Amino acid sequence: MLATKSFRPFLDFYIDFPQFKASCEIQGHFIAFLARYYKDDLAKLVELVMKRKQIELVSVHYSDQIYLAYPRRDMEESIRINDETLARYGLKRGGTFFAQENFFGPGMIPLMKEHGYKVALLNRHYLRHYQGELPAVPYYERDGVFFLPGGGFSARDKQRLGAGYENVPEVRYDYWGDGELAFTKGSNYLPGHGPSEAKRLKRLALYINRHKSGFKTEFCTSYIDKLQELGVKPEPLPLVLDGSWNYPSYGGVYLWMGRYRLPWERDGHVRTHTFVTRARILAAEVLVSRVQQQPVPWFIRRALAMAWRHQLLAEVSDSTGQTPVAIEVQYSFMESTKAREAAEEAIAWARDQLGIPKGTKVLVDCRAKAYTVLDDAAFRDLVWMDAGEASSMAELERDVGTLHASAWNIKRGRLLVAKPPRSPQGLVEYYVYLDYTGRPSRVLSRILGIARSNGNFSFHEKYDEHFSNFVGFTIPLRQDRLIASLALDETRVVDHALDEFKINETIGKTFLPLPNGLIGIGDDTYIIKHNLHGNTHVAAMIDTKHKAVGFIQDNPPSGMRTEWKFSIVKGTRQAAIDRANELNVWPKVLI
Repeated sequence: MLATKSFRPFLDFYIDFPQFKASCEIQGHFIAFLARYYKDDLAKLVELVMKRKQIELVSVHYSDQIYLAYPRRDMEESIRINDETLARYGLKRGGTFFAQENFFGPGMIPLMKEHGYKVALLNRHYLRHYQGELPAVPYYERDGVFFLPGGGFSARDKQRLGAGYENVPEVRYDYWGDGELAFTKGSNYLPGHGPSEAKRLKRLALYINRHKSGFKTEFCTSYIDKLQELGVKPEPLPLVLDGSWNYPSYGGVYLWMGRYRLPWERDGHVRTHTFVTRARILAAEVLVSRVQQQPVPWFIRRALAMAWRHQLLAEVSDSTGQTPVAIEVQYSFMESTKAREAAEEAIAWARDQLGIPKGTKVLVDCRAKAYTVLDDAAFRDLVWMDAGEASSMAELERDVGTLHASAWNIKRGRLLVAKPPRSPQGLVEYYVYLDYTGRPSRVLSRILGIARSNGNFSFHEKYDEHFSNFVGFTIPLRQDRLIASLALDETRVVDHALDEFKINETIGKTFLPLPNGLIGIGDDTYIIKHNLHGNTHVAAMIDTKHKAVGFIQDNPPSGMRTEWKFSIVKGTRQAAIDRANELNVWPKVLI
């Protein structure tokens, strides 16, 4: 049990040695777990954080979510529930932001400011992926938020920077692996895992020697305070997009949204299932808000609250990566189902209060916070609108231009094109349905895929060329630009020339989660993935070497059926953004 075999030795180390400090990342769900089952260990944590000020509690989400895969609203709920959970048990988080798997994107910066986070920790591989090898600097800044890059800051770095940096403290990071391995032996997935006296003494000796040589352990926020006290100016944060640590071996979010290491993984299924559930929760909130009875009964408020808690647990990253065991995959489906059941309880109550007869179809507009009761004719019209009228690729390309799409390793597939009876103002829109199974994956491909490294870039090229099993499609860019909506920033798109990045110096590809589904190919033409359809919610690939975008699954399980739906639209940028958000972020939900 990690709480007793890993976390307790960690706490005891700092209880026994008050001269040492640490910044410790823990999500709110684990705090609630400690409160229920390990009260004594929680009391130790409270003492270290709140009384001794010896540990900075780094806590940024209620669940260890792949928060980049979901709209801003989900992360707002997670921060709110997390802060409430910490306060319930007498804890207060610090100002350091470090998320699960070091997920980060520029869209997080406004949320950091809004919720009092001062500094984010960024992995050096993430920065290198977008901007190449950067010289070490003490820290970066953007929009009033600070960033500490991994790798440390040495005496040689101070000498290189010259005047003004003489008094800047040197920084070293000690690699422990995951926190649960700090004072334990073996792997937490295998027998024999448990406390290690040898490791404890090794850590103790390391820190004693560090202190003797003039170093001290300190909080991340305290280091930023010291730099500002010394008048050290931060460098501007380089241009980055969404990602995680360990680029390029993980491909940023790709490891959790399209790269399959094990045959029971179901990345697209998990992410789409949870996306459908969040839509039901939004619909439940709208219907409940339309009920005149105020206040809303406690059991309905509780149902909605529990719906969000289960939803955030379902959004956990471990169910789709890194190498999930089968029960971890099922965990997200189970939590998503619990969230949906709670939402359905609220929907049933609201329907009854609103006088909507059982069996009557209702369309809930989550953006407008309104609902419409549908008669049979309106329901048929809605189905027709959602499915579209049969069309063809020739008609699509006549209206939006030739796509030059390429299929990758599709064994059996069916492509259908349909045109909605009514397109949004300012857009030409076509639906594209792709239903397929891919080429069977080879065991060797899986093994080599796991062996990807962060340093040997040529390995990635050789793997991609000779051993990969990429399945899906790509479309060439019409302009040499990266145009897309980033995570947590779904009301706009970024538009950058490809040569503003140095992605070609690593693997020549980057991957974006696209919570609102929108990515451009240039010439006012966009692809919108329907994140609520089939198993469509996988990461988009931007191939900067070959100047193409696409949706590609790496080593999908043999025989796995894929059902994707996309909108291909041409028109104004704002109209494309609005349509993407209508489909994914604030959808119209049929109940």
